[in-house]
Amino acid sequence: MSPAEEKALLQQGIAAARAGDKATARARFRELTAHNFDNELAWLWLASVADTPAHAMACLRPGGLAVHTFSYDLTPSGRSIPSTERVLIQQGDIERIALLLVSRGHEVAQFKIDASDPILTLGSAEGAEHRTMDRTMVGLIARRVPLPD
Repeated sequence: MSPAEEKALLQQGIAAARAGDKATARARFRELTAHNFDNELAWLWLASVADTPAHAMACLRPGGLAVHTFSYDLTPSGRSIPSTERVLIQQGDIERIALLLVSRGHEVAQFKIDASDPILTLGSAEGAEHRTMDRTMVGLIARRVPLPD
């Protein structure tokens, strides 16, 4: 594959990713990384359109770090909630994802949110109405398992 063809594939993948067409983007980035395993930009973009954190981890070099972001539901209903924007996940969901990654040998940073933390309260000016947030964005930090010695 020529450098011009590689560049075209990368541009097509990026355009598809930005348009929200993750399946097409993944196909372009996988084709590119199959031809040029050392194309770091293609790997980065492939990780960004992965459909699961486990698939994103496969795009990292051994020992590489990733931050997987999620819309986090602060209400204590106990299960994931579909929303108009995206699925809101809860503590149990994060724990299951972390356990999956750990079971595959990856390292995962400890994750715990206290919904009563004052930082999660809206309104700070005197006399302002204070109300508790019902969602926030969180990041799960993981390191890909290093290669054995």
